[in-house]
Amino acid sequence: MQRPIAWASVAVMLWTWTATPRELPLTLRAPVTTAAAPKRWIGVSYASQALALGSEQDGLIVAMPVRDGDAVEAGEVLFALSSAEQALRAKRLRLMANSDAAVRRARAELEYAAGERARTATLARGSVASELDLAARDFELAMAEARLEEAQLDHRTRALDAEQAEAVLAQRTIRSPIDGVVAKILHGRGQTIEKIDPVIEVIDLDPLWIELDCPLEDSQLLRPGAELRVRRASVPDDARTATVIHASMQADPSSGSFRVRLSLDNGTDPWKAGLKIWIEHEDGVKTPAGAPK
Repeated sequence: MQRPIAWASVAVMLWTWTATPRELPLTLRAPVTTAAAPKRWIGVSYASQALALGSEQDGLIVAMPVRDGDAVEAGEVLFALSSAEQALRAKRLRLMANSDAAVRRARAELEYAAGERARTATLARGSVASELDLAARDFELAMAEARLEEAQLDHRTRALDAEQAEAVLAQRTIRSPIDGVVAKILHGRGQTIEKIDPVIEVIDLDPLWIELDCPLEDSQLLRPGAELRVRRASVPDDARTATVIHASMQADPSSGSFRVRLSLDNGTDPWKAGLKIWIEHEDGVKTPAGAPK
């Protein structure tokens, strides 16, 4: 004899199964999508120019109008050496070069010798002067011409001596060859230096260079002309755009990478050199027109 079905118990079991969350089979789950992370490399920022400046002359530093961190322009004085003795020498040679007294005297002697020769020639034609007298006047005229040429050469030489002395004097005042920033002062006012000693370091941070070792498999992403997003590791919210200006044709076989350099316009709110930089390749990055695919 069959037992009657307890319909009330079956109804309770169905309600409990539908009310409790259940794990669906993997084949029935909805696909989950996540945003792809940008391609990222790590580089370091460098000054596009870094100069250690010294003097071509030995001497005592008597003036240094700049300090660490000062912005300087090309041609601005960085420091100066004692130069009183050299200035006097340059002044004396310039005075000598500006005087043409020796040239004027030699030219007057030449004109006199030419006149005497002409008069003697006239007398010789009238048999008043002998051929010997005419030969003597020819000799005096030739000597006068030589003295004028020598005086002119000496005058030009004195001018060159004056220019040389003034050039040496100018070497005792050191000016910045670039627009930049004073990064470090190695010797100060009152110190004596030799001509081989660097005295002051000036760097140019605009543009700022960023260099990295790029894996060979990413070479197509970092071609010259490509624009990428760069961030300071310490301030990742400040994102800017830098341009690849150099990709080395020499790879390092041990690391499987090659050197890449980017240039960043750094005139506004400038970044420092020596920072850890993130270089990112993501949607919207521009590649050079006409570059090979």
